[in-house]
Amino acid sequence: MLDKRAQILLKTLIERYIAEGQPIGSRTLSRHAGLDLSPATIRNVMSDLEEMGLIASPHTSAGRVPTPLGYRFFVDSLLVVKEIGSGDLHQLEDQLHPDNPQRVIQSASQLLSQLTNFAGVVMTPRRRSLTFRQIEFLRLSEKRVLLIVVTPDGDVLNRILFTDREYSPAELVSAANYINQNYSGHSFEDIRQRVTSGDLSALLETRAPSLLAMALSRALRDEGKDEEARALAEKVRADLDASGELKRFLLVEAEIEMTVGSTWMDSNDPSRAEVELVRAVERLEAIEKALVERGASPGDLGIVRGMRASALVSLAVNANVKMKDTKKAIAYFERAYELRQDEFMRVLLACYRARDGRGEEARAILREISPSPANLYNVACTWALLGEKDLALDCLKRDLEENPMTPGAREKQKEWARQDPDLESVRDDARFRAIVGAPAGK
Repeated sequence: MLDKRAQILLKTLIERYIAEGQPIGSRTLSRHAGLDLSPATIRNVMSDLEEMGLIASPHTSAGRVPTPLGYRFFVDSLLVVKEIGSGDLHQLEDQLHPDNPQRVIQSASQLLSQLTNFAGVVMTPRRRSLTFRQIEFLRLSEKRVLLIVVTPDGDVLNRILFTDREYSPAELVSAANYINQNYSGHSFEDIRQRVTSGDLSALLETRAPSLLAMALSRALRDEGKDEEARALAEKVRADLDASGELKRFLLVEAEIEMTVGSTWMDSNDPSRAEVELVRAVERLEAIEKALVERGASPGDLGIVRGMRASALVSLAVNANVKMKDTKKAIAYFERAYELRQDEFMRVLLACYRARDGRGEEARAILREISPSPANLYNVACTWALLGEKDLALDCLKRDLEENPMTPGAREKQKEWARQDPDLESVRDDARFRAIVGAPAGK
C-alpha cells in the first residue's frame, strides 16, 4: 500500500508525463508536487515505486515514466474527477441534439474531446436485430453495391455488398422498391427466416421483380436447400411464362437456367445440370450477338459476358467435381477465362493449370496474387493439387473462418470440400477431418 507521500509523487509524475511527454526527473517533481522534500528523498521514493512496477526508467540517468500498472493505479485510486455543475450539465445536454441521432454521436465525440483534451471516440451499441424503415442500393462498380439502410430511429447505416454478377441501376432500384414496399418495418433476420422457411407464396402472388426472387433462390441454395431453391426458380419461370413476360426478361431466363443447373449439380445430377447450364450459355451468346448488332454500350455487354463466364465456370466445376471429367472441365474454363480475367478467374486459372499438370505456371500465378477471403477455397484446392498440404489446409481453414456464412452455408461448404477431387491429397490428413468434419454416417 502506498503512503500519502508516494501517492502524491506518483500522481504528479503521471500528470507531468501526460502534459510533457518526456521522462520526469526528481527536480521536476520537486517543483510540482507541493511537498517539502529533498531531491534525495524523492529519488528514494521513485526507487520504491520502480520496484513495485508502477514506474520505469527508459535508460540509465533518465527520468521515470509510468508503466501500464502505474496508469491503472492512477485511474483507480488517484484520479480526481471534478463534478460538473448543474449549469454546465444543462449546457452540455443542449449541445447533444437528441432529436438527431447522427448529430448526437458527433456532438458527444466533440464534447468528450473538449472535456478531456484527448481524442473523443463514441460508438453506437451493436443492434441484435436491425429493423429498417427504408433501404437503397447504389452501384459502385462491377460487383460492388452500396447498401444504405435507414432505421426507424433515423439512423443511416452503410454497407458495401460484393455480388456474384454486375447489376444495372434499374435492377437495383426495382429490388429496393420491392423490399421497401413489402418488408419495411421488419428486421433482416425476420426476412431471412421468412425466405428460408419456404413461405414464398406471397412473393410470387405479388409478381415480385424477378431479380429479388432469384436472389432468394440463390440464398436458399447457399443454405444447402437445393430442392427448395430449384422449386422457387422453376415457379418464377412458370409465373413469368404464364404472364407472357418471360420473353421480355431474357437475362432473367438465363439466370433461372443457371440457378436450376447449379441446384441439379448440388443434387448430384450432373447431366441435368449440364443441360440447363449449356442452355444458359447459348442464350447469353445470342443476347450478346443481338446487343452487338444494336450497338449496345460496353457496360451492357460486360454484364452479359460476365454472366456467360459464370455459367461456363459452373459447367467446369460440374465436369470436374461431379462428372470427374478433367478434360471437359478445362475446356469449359478456358472459354470462361476468355471473357473474364479478374482475381477470381486468375485463382481458378492457377487451379486449372495445376490440374492440367502445369505446376510451375500455377505457382507463378499464385505468387502474383494476394487472395481475398472469397478466393481462399480455390487457392486451397490449387495448393492441394501442387502437393503443398500445409498451405492447402491453412487456406481451407481460413476460408471457413474468414468468410461470413450462415450455419447452413458453412455445412454445405464443408460437404463440398469432403467430395472435391482437388482436395484428394489432403483428405486422409487428420487436420482435414478436423476442419471439415467426417461425412454423415461416419
